[in-house]
Amino acid sequence: MLFHVTATHTANNCPGYNRELMPPMLDAIEASGDLATELGIKVLFMVSAAPKHVSYILLETEDSTRIALWVNSFPYKQDFDINPVMHEEKMAAMAREMMSDPNWTYHAALELKKDSPHDVLPDSYAFYLARRDTIV
Repeated sequence: MLFHVTATHTANNCPGYNRELMPPMLDAIEASGDLATELGIKVLFMVSAAPKHVSYILLETEDSTRIALWVNSFPYKQDFDINPVMHEEKMAAMAREMMSDPNWTYHAALELKKDSPHDVLPDSYAFYLARRDTIV
């Protein structure tokens, strides 16, 4: 799965303004690739918008819980916004599926063996389908 990470910090804890933070930050950046590999994370890109105190990162991993270990390896306080994302081609394919099957979310929940696939439906539909399942 792909994850987009936005990492932000303030001028008060910015390594650019606090020189004592610079050496450990450089060490962390240089070690981040090896740590990512060890954690099963592929770093697709990591860019910085330095004047705005923000970095943008695209990661690929099957275990999203490891992202927290990786992002917390950087030695200064940052806020992280982590979001699953997908390629536009996959989004278009999913949209086609949804257009051809108006009950796509329900069928996907069934296929994924969700405990309550009815929860993806509006209450008025879910009630009757859940009731039907207890009768049938």
